[in-house]
Amino acid sequence: MDSDHQSIPMGRIQTLQKSTATFGVVVADDDPMIRSVLRATLEAIGVSVFVTSNGQEAVELASRVQVSLIILDLMMPRMNGLAACHCIRKQPGNAKTPIVILTSTVGEDTEAEASRVGATAYFVKPFRPALLLQALSQYLPISDAVRAGISRDADRVNGITQPASAPVRVTRPTRSASGDMLDRNKNILNVLRG
Repeated sequence: MDSDHQSIPMGRIQTLQKSTATFGVVVADDDPMIRSVLRATLEAIGVSVFVTSNGQEAVELASRVQVSLIILDLMMPRMNGLAACHCIRKQPGNAKTPIVILTSTVGEDTEAEASRVGATAYFVKPFRPALLLQALSQYLPISDAVRAGISRDADRVNGITQPASAPVRVTRPTRSASGDMLDRNKNILNVLRG
């Protein structure tokens, strides 16, 4: 395990009492950047995040802390995500906890294997945090107001404009002293296509 301050040392995992809080997420990924992004994204909506860098610690953490969601990378040290998912599913308190596989591994066989070992969903990296959060929100006990905010953020990322009730102002190019602005824009495009 790396010295990433967001990871929970194995010794500390062993001393955690089984929590009754259900508004938390376990994130297991060996990439510190992915862990950071997921942690910041989830904490922004008030979720407690328990982070680790390998599958074995994810299994141990899932046995000690009751959470609403578990996110596993596939390719991790000490135990891969499929094996971790299988072990977590066998734990009495996690038989129905949503487990999401988040990986850069693409393939129908891998996705089918993830489903076979008990994964609830399979998402592929790279991802946009707002869009991933929107997909994950269905597994989180969040308020309608937070859910609506997540949807608005995801819509912005997707380039969807404001609802029809909000007026959209369209401006037309005007003539300038140096000629028709529309013709200049066409010339610029032709140069760029070049």
